[in-house]
Amino acid sequence: MKIIKYALLHKKSNTLVGFYTTSNSGEFCTDVEYNLVYDEENIWVVDSFEKAEYVRNNSTDWYNANYNTPQHSYHSNELSVVKLEIEVIQ
Repeated sequence: MKIIKYALLHKKSNTLVGFYTTSNSGEFCTDVEYNLVYDEENIWVVDSFEKAEYVRNNSTDWYNANYNTPQHSYHSNELSVVKLEIEVIQ
């Protein structure tokens, strides 16, 4: 069985982009903020090319940044969307 996911590749470092979380406090924000960084062990993956492409081109403000629409400081030309094929062997 193969599982298909999509991720972002940081071109300069040739590393998959990861994420980290921080706690938010405030009345009008999400409980947890998601940030993308290329040197993090937690690889950011999503189910569709379109979601990954949207994030590549758009960073969400900290108070609304969730897993599917995280905050990042990259220019879109620094990243590319890559397809991950995960093979499950039983």
